[in-house]
Amino acid sequence: MSLNQRFNKVLETTGTSQTKLAKAWGVTKQQVNNLARGTNPVGLKIVKQILDYWPSLNANWLINGIGEMWLKRGGLEKVNEDAGSYISKDKELERIRNENIGLLKEINKIHKKNLELSEKFQKLYEKLLEEKEKKEC
Repeated sequence: MSLNQRFNKVLETTGTSQTKLAKAWGVTKQQVNNLARGTNPVGLKIVKQILDYWPSLNANWLINGIGEMWLKRGGLEKVNEDAGSYISKDKELERIRNENIGLLKEINKIHKKNLELSEKFQKLYEKLLEEKEKKEC
């Protein structure tokens, strides 16, 4: 298995898209795609980027194909832990988003009621001024 194939295995195992990785690295998706396809040779800079992005990835496995893909306490177990955390946070964000939508609807109702009351107040104030003028005459 080549380094490029091992790189693809990491992408597959972690569920990381080439687009997401390209954004994280500040490169184009095509550059990541070239790495995955083996179009360009893999230099030390790329290996460092890969290992920086996945700190628990076994460098010896990535470069030489020796050992396990992940160092102890990391890898897929860590990814799965993180995924659970993200799912939980997504649910919480969705709950908060729904709560905010409800609050915005309530604010709109209050705002409309406030406008109605302001109009009524204005009319009453105008009537009061008219009554006052009539009494003064």
